[in-house]
Amino acid sequence: MRLAVLDIGSNSAQLQVVDAGPGAPPLPIHGLRIPVRLSEHIEDDGSIGEGGIERVVAAVASAVDAALSTSRCSRTSNSGTRP
Repeated sequence: MRLAVLDIGSNSAQLQVVDAGPGAPPLPIHGLRIPVRLSEHIEDDGSIGEGGIERVVAAVASAVDAALSTSRCSRTSNSGTRP
């Protein structure tokens, strides 16, 4: 089973894609780190400003594209081995 985790922190968004199976440790397939630097966009009231939101939205879109691309590559490369 292929799994993806996206962690959005104050400095970067990090995507990890792994193949996981029962009784085996996860096997890393793909990793992506995207700078977001949210601390540069903190408003006086502590909220995230528009620029920070735009960076997070762009990072999530890039991570989704990367995860889907990784999934498509897996299905294409395994298409001949499935019944």
